[in-house]
Amino acid sequence: VREQCPALALHRTIGLARKHGAIVPFPASLARQAAQSGLAGLSVDYRGITPEFAEAVRSEGLQLAAWTVNEVRDLDSLSGVPITWIETDFPEAIVRTLANSTEHNKEL
Repeated sequence: VREQCPALALHRTIGLARKHGAIVPFPASLARQAAQSGLAGLSVDYRGITPEFAEAVRSEGLQLAAWTVNEVRDLDSLSGVPITWIETDFPEAIVRTLANSTEHNKEL
C-alpha cells in the first residue's frame, strides 16, 4: 500500500493485552517497530497507554491515538500524556470537558 499510495498515512491499531486479568501496558518497543515499518502512528486502547509509552511514540515522530475515551475519568487518565488525538463515541461531552478544563487544555 505504501508503494502505491505514498501520501497515505498508515497507522497500526493495537488492542489490549492482559496477563492474569490485568492490563499489560504497551511497551516502548512498539513505537520503534512502528517507526521502522514506516507507519505514521499508532491507534491504541487508552487503558494501555503509559507516559513512557506515549513519550516513546512521540520521540519516534509518530502520532498517537487513544480509543475509545467515553468517560471523563477516562480522559483524566490521559492528563499529561502526549497524545495526538482521541477517539470517542461522545465527542460533545469530551469537547465540553476539555473546553471547561484548563488542566486538560494545557496537557492534551
